[in-house]
Amino acid sequence: MAKIILCCMNYRPEIISTGKYAFELCEYMAGKGHAVEVITTVPHYPGWKSFAGYSPFKYMSEKMYGVRVWRAPMYLNQKASGIARLLMPLSWSLFSAPILLARAAWTRPDVIISVQPTIFAAPFVLLASRLCGARTVQHVQDLEIDTALAVGHVRAGGKLVRFAHAMERWIMQRFDSVVTISAQMRARLIAKGVSPENIAIVRNWVDTSVIRPLDRPSCYRTELGISPETFVVQYSGQMGRKQALHILIQAAERMAGDTRFMFVLAGNGPMRAEIEQANARLPNMRLLELQPTERLGEFLNLADCHILPQDVDVSELVLPSKLGGMLASGKRMLITAQEDSELANFLGSAATFTPPGEVDAIVRALSAMIDAPDTSNALRAERTRDLDATTLLPAFERTLLVHSE
Repeated sequence: MAKIILCCMNYRPEIISTGKYAFELCEYMAGKGHAVEVITTVPHYPGWKSFAGYSPFKYMSEKMYGVRVWRAPMYLNQKASGIARLLMPLSWSLFSAPILLARAAWTRPDVIISVQPTIFAAPFVLLASRLCGARTVQHVQDLEIDTALAVGHVRAGGKLVRFAHAMERWIMQRFDSVVTISAQMRARLIAKGVSPENIAIVRNWVDTSVIRPLDRPSCYRTELGISPETFVVQYSGQMGRKQALHILIQAAERMAGDTRFMFVLAGNGPMRAEIEQANARLPNMRLLELQPTERLGEFLNLADCHILPQDVDVSELVLPSKLGGMLASGKRMLITAQEDSELANFLGSAATFTPPGEVDAIVRALSAMIDAPDTSNALRAERTRDLDATTLLPAFERTLLVHSE
């Protein structure tokens, strides 16, 4: 059995995005008998505010589901933009470095994993591996620098951008292995100088024992007072710039007079306040908090159609982590992405696609969908099998343990 340290900015009790996949991977590995430690910070995502019972100013340690979790302080700013977007991950990377170096020297792990975002922690992972001889693995969930520049989180001049990319190339080339979640990200990593033979693709998985189609209406219909005849368009997850939720608001505004539709949004993030304002004035919108993991399957089955809007500048930089849950629910999907995108290539006719940023196309697609039979259920089930955790978690384990035991 291997000794593993995973460094990630997001972890349990966060329930969405990279934190979800980090704790599912670690708990799976611990269940297989590996000694797993996690170096992270306080739970804070998607609202960029520390959860109740945690302080962003303190170091702490706890045991969770067989995994030792070390938490380092982190500067948090709920606006999550501008210089704060840099300071938040940088602060955690600096505060977590002493824990990482101490645990690497003390436990002498076989593998140290660095999750991107954030790349700021990667140099300390490389340094720690020098101390103990561990193999290094970078798990690229998001190309952090590319995304920050694309959506305008950071506005930098040419020299600074070139320096950031040069540092990124230098760091990425020094990891023994890189695991990423899509072929498009793999191509970008190769363009950044990472050797193709050092890159593995393991898509983000879904637990089909938790999320699966129901043979009855979701109990959320009764709880929310939504009639069985209402067509529910649902979004659940992070509410930020790259999710392009302003497009969803505009679509709801244009369809406000059509009582057949209801837009149900659940989540948190920098755009939450703007969505709250829309929710207050639109009769066809309901806004909820993120729903607990134990009710996620029930909640995702509320939808008649899951909608996945994306900013046009980032649609090829990220493969949304919510995709697996949407698929596993068995419900129809409307996605804003280009026809030649990886999402379109992966899903094919299992989803309906509209060009990013085109509100009229979303309205037309939903209006057509409500009157048309669902003919893509079998295709969605097939794509769900491609993302099943029972296949992908063992694949990740094999990738981690190459030359490590």
